[in-house]
Amino acid sequence: MKEKGMKRVNGFPQMTRAARKQLEALASLPDFDVNTDDIPEWTEDDFAQAIRLNGRPLSEVMKLYRVRKSAVTARIDQDVLAWLKGKGEGYQTRMNAILRAAMLKDLRQRSKHTESRRQPERVSTKPRSRDT
Repeated sequence: MKEKGMKRVNGFPQMTRAARKQLEALASLPDFDVNTDDIPEWTEDDFAQAIRLNGRPLSEVMKLYRVRKSAVTARIDQDVLAWLKGKGEGYQTRMNAILRAAMLKDLRQRSKHTESRRQPERVSTKPRSRDT
């Protein structure tokens, strides 16, 4: 089944049902539940050496990245709206920046909270006993 907006790429074997199920299960997890401990943080040098897209370094391409926006109707206290508008043009952009900062802070806190609750899996190398 081809998803909308997806482009078929030749040269790769077709994905197995088991692999598709595994990817779907991973995709359904919230970002903060995905363990990325084995992925090192990238440095500026790493980005400078990164693969180029259309001849441009990835860091340059990311400057052009824009998150999709959605038009919404929201009820905001009058004093809050007056404060946002009182700072000049771009009050909606400021409101979005404030909400994004709060969202990222919340996601970081949730990530730290779930990591502290996570217990490492114990893998036994001993064969299981059949006596039960």
